[in-house]
Amino acid sequence: MSFVRFATVRFRDFAFSRSLVSARYCAFALSLLAAAAVALPQSDRGAIAGSVLDSSGAAVANAKITASGAETGTVYTTTSTATGAYRIPDMRVGPYNVSVTSSGFKTAEKTGVVVQINTITSLDFTLQPGDVKETLTVVASDPTLNTETSEIGTVVSTRQIIDLPLAVNASGQSHLRSPEDFVFITPGTVGPGSADSSSGTFQAKLAGGQNFGNEVILDGASTARADSGSAFDQTAPSVEALQEFKVTTSTVPAEFGRTTGGVESFTTKSGTNKFHGTAYDIFRNEDLNAKEWFQNLNSLPKDIDKKNDYGGSFGGPVWIPKVYNGQDKTFFFFSWEQYRQKQGSTNLSTVPTDSEKQGDFSAFLTSTQVGTNPCDNNNPVFQGEIFDPSTTQTVGSVQCRKPFAGNKISGPFSTVAENIMKFIPEPNVTPSAANDNGLINNFSFTTVNPILDTTWTVRIDHSFSEKDKFFFSFSKRDQESINGSPNLPPPLDSGSFNHPFISDYYRVGWDHFLSSSILNHLNVGLNRIYNNNVNSSANGTDWPAKLGISGAHGPIFPQIGFSGGGLQSLTSYGNAQFDANFVNSLVLADSVSWTHGRHSLRLGVDWRAYQYSVIDASHESPGLGFDFAQTAVQQTISGASLTGNPFSSFLLGAAQNWSLAVRSRQPRFDSRYFAPWRRPAVKRAALNLSSA
Repeated sequence: MSFVRFATVRFRDFAFSRSLVSARYCAFALSLLAAAAVALPQSDRGAIAGSVLDSSGAAVANAKITASGAETGTVYTTTSTATGAYRIPDMRVGPYNVSVTSSGFKTAEKTGVVVQINTITSLDFTLQPGDVKETLTVVASDPTLNTETSEIGTVVSTRQIIDLPLAVNASGQSHLRSPEDFVFITPGTVGPGSADSSSGTFQAKLAGGQNFGNEVILDGASTARADSGSAFDQTAPSVEALQEFKVTTSTVPAEFGRTTGGVESFTTKSGTNKFHGTAYDIFRNEDLNAKEWFQNLNSLPKDIDKKNDYGGSFGGPVWIPKVYNGQDKTFFFFSWEQYRQKQGSTNLSTVPTDSEKQGDFSAFLTSTQVGTNPCDNNNPVFQGEIFDPSTTQTVGSVQCRKPFAGNKISGPFSTVAENIMKFIPEPNVTPSAANDNGLINNFSFTTVNPILDTTWTVRIDHSFSEKDKFFFSFSKRDQESINGSPNLPPPLDSGSFNHPFISDYYRVGWDHFLSSSILNHLNVGLNRIYNNNVNSSANGTDWPAKLGISGAHGPIFPQIGFSGGGLQSLTSYGNAQFDANFVNSLVLADSVSWTHGRHSLRLGVDWRAYQYSVIDASHESPGLGFDFAQTAVQQTISGASLTGNPFSSFLLGAAQNWSLAVRSRQPRFDSRYFAPWRRPAVKRAALNLSSA
């Protein structure tokens, strides 16, 4: 069953309400968990399951099974049931040495047993009569066909992550190497399709699901966002910080019933009993590139192409000389990666000439007659002629205006226009026939657009005892980039904006074995994303007040647009980008697993709270549009559209349109309960039932 609750409240009320709902749901969940149980691993862990038999094929009850981490010394134990079945759930991924002891039998041991993420490894033992002090050791083979569950999935191992190539700054929204690129080695994974120009990784579809319909799990907790679902490409930790991951495309576990596609499960690396680390630098430089065919043909230089991706990692036991030795108990792992790019751009824009800023539009006046003006004794109206809007009148049922003498504005300019013109740069492109003698494409602006993408991850694992194990992980990613390409100096730039994007993932997990057959697993995840679009003019100035726009206040330069005007199409000023998106989600998952005979049962709760707050100040500074019509002869006269000039309308303060802003917040609560049951029907088959 599922409960979904939606609310629209203020942020403070939302936080208070969320805590009440959390307490109520947790109390209800605990009452359920007190009477129930789990056997399959959590999504960032793995499990070992099988049977213990003697040489005649009879079950061996109460045999002790011990799994010891080959790299960490972490120990898991359980005993076989009356039917000889055993299961060790919720194990950290990695290699293990597994031994079985029972009175009257030799000790059986298998080394190199690999526990994979979100996978149950089948491991059967046949005990031989003899002294328990005698040990029969077998080296385990590679992971084989999964006979414990009916799910279909692909595990991408640490070795594949290291060996398979990944492109830098080439996938989805990520500048770093993206671990989600590996989903495409999984059967049943496709991109968004030929009709969609979006990146394949950013909108990959699993098992016929929808864009953003997958469930993405990091260290046991969902990364789902209220704004774009499973989008993970831009927020993922470094590839170097990941141990392995699994893509499940069919018969997913009950707790993932909300997904419309598959499940991507990632787990971060942990330390081992040995200190180990990496250092790397991936760089690209135009000096190492070959010239393109057209560059050779036209003797052109190579394009500037400088990219640098570097970082390192280090992990091992927590060791403080003469104070603490964490061998076999406490481990740490740290990873850091940074991507840098500098790429130049040059834009041609059209700015008003000095004559235009003084009200002189004689350069636009032509000898082409487009009509007659009843307000001016039916004198001819010429293309490019401007008219005084203050003289608008009706003559013979026709609205018309008188022209400015010499096509020069004689009246006073708008105070706002005069203040804005202080920031308008002078044309810097030499007038020529190519730019209509300096009237168009007369300003060249060259900038360097930097990109900085940094991520770091830290993880701590600690074993209090064989019954209690704990981990904490934190991943942060901080991206600074410029969207678009600057076309004018600040504060007028309308072609770009700064785009900081910060994501934080907190994870805490605690495993407690109540007995050899009952395990409680608690996992808490907090996801925080700050997605900001910042106009280059946002420097603390109240721009409307500074420019003299009455009745308006705002943190960014007003958006000034120009339309119409025939020969000249002016570049607009400012842009509306100034908003902050706060996307937070809290995930609480608790499950109990119970193995009894050949049965295994799991019952749990997955509770989530989503917050999506948008603080939009984009149009708190007004948007103003200026058109030729305000200084045209009037629309009712033939040829009027060939008269007037948007910049002359701007000088007079005659706006065509204006706009202001709206804000919104969208909190959401979501909770699900699940109860899968499994019983092996025969030795090589299993029956799985789930309810969510």
